[in-house]
Amino acid sequence: MMNIFTIVILGTTAILINHVDLSTMQWVTILGLVWLGQIPLLLLGIAISHVKRQETLTILGNLITFPVAILSGLWWPIQILPRWVQNIGNKLPTYFLNDMISSTVNNAKINWNDVQGLGVWIVGLVAAMTVGTIITRRKGRLARG
Repeated sequence: MMNIFTIVILGTTAILINHVDLSTMQWVTILGLVWLGQIPLLLLGIAISHVKRQETLTILGNLITFPVAILSGLWWPIQILPRWVQNIGNKLPTYFLNDMISSTVNNAKINWNDVQGLGVWIVGLVAAMTVGTIITRRKGRLARG
């Protein structure tokens, strides 16, 4: 619901101030992409939420969030970043999502590599979360005897 609210506010602002003209299908696609694109970020959030200390959790969250946003081109165009940063940034889930949304806004076809990249992140993080859950449960059983 938060994403719908955000898209409505940003979309309304874009239409009224910048005179953005997108079709209904483009808006629906953007909404779907935002929903899909938040999955890897939510999984990362769940993963770091297992940290027990609040201070460590806050630091770890910041150490992941800000570099990912910067490296993937969300704050500055990825093309102006050094080549080695671009090589890292174009493999992050936020890069894939940003690229798919940009394609949608520009009436271009969504790049299949972006879909695959986001899919790999989702599958990889689900697998990591599954393994982490199994390990945590086994440790709990062993500790109880």
